[in-house]
Amino acid sequence: MSSSATEYAAYRAQYEALAASGENHWPAWLTQRRAAAWERFGALGFPTPRDEDWQHTNLAPLRKVTFQPARAETAAAVDAAALRELTIGEHDWPRLVFVDGIYRADLSTPERLPPGVTAANLAGVLSADGRLLEPHLAQIAGFDRHPFAALNSALFTDGLYIHVPRGQVVEQPIVLQCVSTAGETPTAAHSRLLLIAEESSQVKLIEHYAALGNGAYFNNVVTEIVCGPNAQVEHVKIQQESEAAFHFSYFQAKIARDSRLASHAIHLGGRLVRSDVRAWLGGAGIHATFNGLHMLRGRQHVDTNMWIDHAAPHCESHELYKSVIDDRAVSAFRGRIHVHAIAQKTDAYQTNNNLLLSPKAAAKADPQLEIYADDVKCSHGATIGQLDEQALFYLRSRGLAKPAAVSLLVFAFLGEVVDKIGVEAVREDLRKILRSRLPDAQQLE
Repeated sequence: MSSSATEYAAYRAQYEALAASGENHWPAWLTQRRAAAWERFGALGFPTPRDEDWQHTNLAPLRKVTFQPARAETAAAVDAAALRELTIGEHDWPRLVFVDGIYRADLSTPERLPPGVTAANLAGVLSADGRLLEPHLAQIAGFDRHPFAALNSALFTDGLYIHVPRGQVVEQPIVLQCVSTAGETPTAAHSRLLLIAEESSQVKLIEHYAALGNGAYFNNVVTEIVCGPNAQVEHVKIQQESEAAFHFSYFQAKIARDSRLASHAIHLGGRLVRSDVRAWLGGAGIHATFNGLHMLRGRQHVDTNMWIDHAAPHCESHELYKSVIDDRAVSAFRGRIHVHAIAQKTDAYQTNNNLLLSPKAAAKADPQLEIYADDVKCSHGATIGQLDEQALFYLRSRGLAKPAAVSLLVFAFLGEVVDKIGVEAVREDLRKILRSRLPDAQQLE
């Protein structure tokens, strides 16, 4: 049996076991979608660098590992004390905790949400009333062309469901805390997040991934966000996986008229990271912002693939991605802004800036515009460079040692992205995390 056939057989066994165990309590519509997703994954197979969207992502390290489903007893062994140092934001925020993809109700605090707002694990909602999820789950994020979205749709067992009713304002951010035990046995978690913000509602979501160990594991995540008319959604994703981990994510937003969506992706961990970002701007007056920050070292590899669809007039989209790359790490960015013929008065720009700290570090940038309207303001740009020698000399002439001077310039370079996050407590926590990864961090206090 070939390597490819062996991998496929391992995932097939998981799918068949899941189908057998879930056929008595899954809604019929979900069973059908799972089957279609599994069939599609089989047709697509694993992408190779010959596929244009995957030319910078070599999946060989992922395909060499056989991942097992997480064990409930391992997840149950993690207690609140183990999670305390991993907490992002304030401790009294509503928080839902998943360990190795398994929901931990005893560590979660959805009761802190205001009345009428729902934040619950998907498996529980599906068991209680799957009709709530039918219009959206595995519908917003399509799996026709994305093999790992198809694999997730076939194999996911749980995730987070958030529903904010019309006109509801959620003052405190909702935290999704995903922790991996990262033990000796490589495990895989195929998790989903579905957020529905109805008309004129407001909500902030913090999505945080971290590890308690240094082992290899695979997080394959699909996030679906629906912004109703005039809704305001802020989404912050902070990825601090083990440096032996694989983290693949597919983010799809469907945005209605006059809505505002701000999404910030922070990638600090992981051995091989793939981030696909898609947004459909389907109504007039939308303002969408996508920011990213990567701080890479060792042999880490992060590949971001972005597609923003302007499908209505008078919309804005702004993207800013920054990477600091050290040692032999690699950052790849491929971004596309697609302006449909109907999308007159579009205002869109895309910027990707990369800072190389080592002669063996690498960055690859491919910003793109596809414009079919004739009254737009669009731009894109990318830079790949090193630290400014004059700025470095100036700081050293003022008494800073070279490591401290480098840290100060790197911190300032990344600060532009951090400052765009709208939650002060998250900004402060993120600054602490960045300082901890830089030499002579006391100079940055």
